[in-house]
Amino acid sequence: MGPDITVMIADWSWPAAVPPPERLPRLRGAWYDDDTGLWDHDAPSVEGDWV
Repeated sequence: MGPDITVMIADWSWPAAVPPPERLPRLRGAWYDDDTGLWDHDAPSVEGDWV
């Protein structure tokens, strides 16, 4: 197994609206929050080696 690289693309104006120390927690919170729709366990996935 190798390293895992997860990329999240966001509109810069959204994280820029908070001070730098709060940006990463804000992105993590949005990723795992059910209301944002970014973390969807029921979404169809690609078959094969890609996740």
